[in-house]
Amino acid sequence: MNSAVESPPASSRNVAPQGSDQQYSFNVTGPPPPPGRGLDWNDLNYPKGAKLFHYRPQDDLPINVAHRCNLLHANYLVAVAVLLVNIVNTIITILAYKAPWINLLYTFLNFIIFASAAFTVFYLGYLGMAMRSKKHLLYYKIAAGVMIIIGLYFMLAGGGAINGFLKDLTYHVRGYWWFAVILESLMWFAYVALSCYNLYLMIRFCPVRFDDLGVNP
Repeated sequence: MNSAVESPPASSRNVAPQGSDQQYSFNVTGPPPPPGRGLDWNDLNYPKGAKLFHYRPQDDLPINVAHRCNLLHANYLVAVAVLLVNIVNTIITILAYKAPWINLLYTFLNFIIFASAAFTVFYLGYLGMAMRSKKHLLYYKIAAGVMIIIGLYFMLAGGGAINGFLKDLTYHVRGYWWFAVILESLMWFAYVALSCYNLYLMIRFCPVRFDDLGVNP
């Protein structure tokens, strides 16, 4: 009687979605995504409640690619967190330390502009990996570099509503305001550090391969 012989699991494999060009595949170090599932860009599930974009890396992508997407998403959330903290701190410093009211306008403009910019960086990286698109990955690298420079500026600058390390050169900060400066500067430092790490990983260890030799451009 013939018995089925199971083949040992491979530690790494190349996964290409069904119907795609086999030349474009992933460098996969973990299990592939569930069979029968593919990217459905019409499945708008992010953010929760609004559902404006598709973002489901654990279901759509190999595990190491999904992990890289999660790092990009975490980077974006750090930017949103520090911008929200800045709004709270700006309101407190206006009420408690008589900071200029115009700072309230600045902090809301900063949130709208730079939270959108941080999301753009995150989603360009996600699109580049999910679609295996050189163009989107290039755009991600450029946008990430620009946001790193902006993050460094926010970490150090002290004008307007920005509470960077040099805030004391503009205002003689004290008490809670000094705490706000330290907190926001460290949060921007975390954003810059994670951005540099993600950009380094994307350049040096891109999880997407673009040719049958596995050489990243």
